This record gives sequence, structure tokens and C-alpha cells, in this order.
Amino acid sequence: MRAAAPELRQLRLQLSVAEKAEDNAASAELSRRILEIAPTDSKTWEKLVRVQLTIKDLDRCNTTLDRWEKAVKPRPAVIEDLRGDVAFEQEGYKNAERHWLASIAAKLSRGDAVNTYAKLADLCVAQSRWPKNLEFRTRIVALKDTAANRVGRATALLRLHHWDAAYVDINKANALDSSDQTVKEWLPQFERLQKFLPQIKALDAQIAKSPNDPVAAGLSIERARIFTLAGRPLLALDDAERALKLQPASMRARIQTALRTQQNCRSAKIFFVEMTSTSVSRCCTSWAHWTRVS
Repeated sequence: MRAAAPELRQLRLQLSVAEKAEDNAASAELSRRILEIAPTDSKTWEKLVRVQLTIKDLDRCNTTLDRWEKAVKPRPAVIEDLRGDVAFEQEGYKNAERHWLASIAAKLSRGDAVNTYAKLADLCVAQSRWPKNLEFRTRIVALKDTAANRVGRATALLRLHHWDAAYVDINKANALDSSDQTVKEWLPQFERLQKFLPQIKALDAQIAKSPNDPVAAGLSIERARIFTLAGRPLLALDDAERALKLQPASMRARIQTALRTQQNCRSAKIFFVEMTSTSVSRCCTSWAHWTRVS
């Protein structure tokens, strides 16, 4: 090992240069050469895996993780985290979640645990698992209470219509760091929504009385209209889709759903014509009525 020390030092210098130049091919090759000399160097194993992830060389990435696991005892917790990243890239979302949770259970550092919980929360968002998203965002705040993390939980609370708790978090985020970019992005959106909260809360109470009654479809569409005016299109879409399930024949629900899923007026007009025999003029009139900004 002593004889290899000068070569190892030179390889590490070359690797540092390759990393700064974002030369992934060179970084991978130099990492492999370092590991031939120092097979228990976990930092270099991790660098090699991350480079392979970056270039989507997933088969080699799995092989590298297997070799790392055999070479280093006890097994570093970050291996499970990286296996989760590979599984996610391969669209094995259940396996990704399993590996990420296992990595946290193996006692990652607080910083790494925050990052892994963030990946779990983002996965829940992609799968529309809103309560679980909130659970992970809450764990993030418990580990690292920053303005950005408070905003992340505030948006999770919004999606579940937990209005008061969401505003506690966004206000706390602003108090922690009003210059944070995430706060600057989201605070105006919360302020805009706040103007409509009395109407929204009143509709919440009415809908909660008989949530599965077809009559509630009209209330959901009215709330979707308010969400649209408040600049919350995803909440509007949730309500429009819910109304459509309660009253599949409802023209208003169909138009509101189309409104939230189409990107521009022209494509929405076409969509309306395709899904109903109602005239384009009536659809456009409805659109203008429901999206009018006060």
C-alpha cells in the first residue's frame, strides 16, 4: 500500500480535476482505478455510483453497489439509499421506497435523512399519496426546521385542505427567513388564496355534511371555480374530478375538468367538442364565466 501511495495520490488529484470539469467518463475510470488500490474507500465507491447514476448506467451501478457491499464492513447506510435511487430510475417505485426507508432505519446522518425523506415525499406527490407526503414533510421539519422545509410542509397541508395549519407553516417560514427564494415564491400565492378562504371554508363545511351525495358535485364545482380564481389549479382539478365521479353526466363538471387539464384556449375548445355534443359557443361561454378574474 505504501508503494501505491504516490500513484493513489496522483489518481485522486486527477479525479478531482475530472469532477470539476464534469467529465463523467474520466471520473468513472479514475474511481475504478482508485478502488483497485483502495477497495475499502467508501467515498470513492459512492462517487463511482453517483457518476453511473448520472449517466444512467444502471446495470453497472447495481454491480458497483454489490461490490461495494462486499468490500466494506459494516455496510454503509448510504448503500441502501443509492439502491433506492437506482430502483427509482428503473421505475421500481415500491423498491425505491423500501430501500430509502431501510437507509433511514440504518441511521443515516441527519442531513442525509432529510434528503432521503425529501425523495420519499416527492415520490408520494407523483403518486398522489397526499397524507403520506405530509408525514414525510413533517419528519423533514423535525430533523431540520428551515424556511424552505416549512414551505414544503405548508404546500402538503394545502393539498389536504388543512388551511390553518398551512398558514402557520408559511408564516413561520417567513419569520425564519423572508429572503429565502422558496418563501418569496410561495408567500404571495398563499396571500392570494387567503382572500378566498372564507368562501372555501364555507363550502368545505357544506360538502363535509354529505361528501358522497351527488348534490355535492355542484358544491365541488363551485369550490373548483374559486380555487381557479385563487390560482390553485391542482386543487381545482381535484374538485372537478370529484364532481365528475359524483355526476358523470354533468356538463359543468366536464368543462371544469377540461379547463384544468388543457394548456390553452384552442386545445380546450377542441377537447370540449370531442367529449360532448354541446356547441362550442356554449362551452366557451361557460369557460369565460368560470375563469373570469375578479
